[in-house]
Amino acid sequence: MTATAAPSRATGTIRNSRLAIGALLISAVVSVIAAPCFGILALTEVFPLANFRLDRVIGVIAWAAAAQGTFVLGLSLWRRTRRLAGNSITLTPEGVHFRFASMSGPVDTLMPWNSLHRIVRQRRANLQTWSFFADGGQVVMISSLSFLRVTTVARRIAAAAGIAESRQ
Repeated sequence: MTATAAPSRATGTIRNSRLAIGALLISAVVSVIAAPCFGILALTEVFPLANFRLDRVIGVIAWAAAAQGTFVLGLSLWRRTRRLAGNSITLTPEGVHFRFASMSGPVDTLMPWNSLHRIVRQRRANLQTWSFFADGGQVVMISSLSFLRVTTVARRIAAAAGIAESRQ
């Protein structure tokens, strides 16, 4: 016979690393700044127009594609990082308070400890997802797109709730 210890209702707020968020934002800014530089390199391939050969046409296309791709990368990285910066999970004596950033504003969800009954880990196409199931059909999913260290976050919630994870 083994005795199960009561779950520790640790409190605190879990956020993404501010250092990692800062590094990602700096990378986004550098990408957006580098994109026009690639565009200028594409223009230097075009001019002078004398001796305009196929290899120069290919060079123009390559530099223009690099400029466009780098710009789109920078904007996408900026948007995703801004969302990552707004996500947080707060462990309170009442339950788990999830706060996710979205384009229309933050989305808040509270799961009381006594209603949280199952935590499922899934691996989908190179993406870690954790689902938290509560009474009444309430489900909250977190993934490596919402938290940089999603497994550590989910295991901390599982330890606080006293629930073992299951895999699907």
